[in-house]
Amino acid sequence: MVEVEDLRLVAMLRIRQGVFTRHLGDPEQARARLEDGLALYQAVGDARYTAVVFNNLGIVARLVRDYKEAQLLSQESLERFRQVSDHWGEALTLGNL
Repeated sequence: MVEVEDLRLVAMLRIRQGVFTRHLGDPEQARARLEDGLALYQAVGDARYTAVVFNNLGIVARLVRDYKEAQLLSQESLERFRQVSDHWGEALTLGNL
């Protein structure tokens, strides 16, 4: 049986892979890795890191010039950061809107 902490570690790895591949200039691969991580964080109920992933997905959408999607993802991130009272996350996301 897979433990929750194991899922969190795999999710963190997927997110880091996504950010890394975004920096390497592969937004499609970045999106895929970020979406994998998002699904895992949602499965374990980690609201804060779910917000972090939505923020990163918004950045990827902006990179491929999908500005409407970028705004929607950033708004989702902002709402989730507000739900967990993460003011740093709010500020970071507001800077991406």
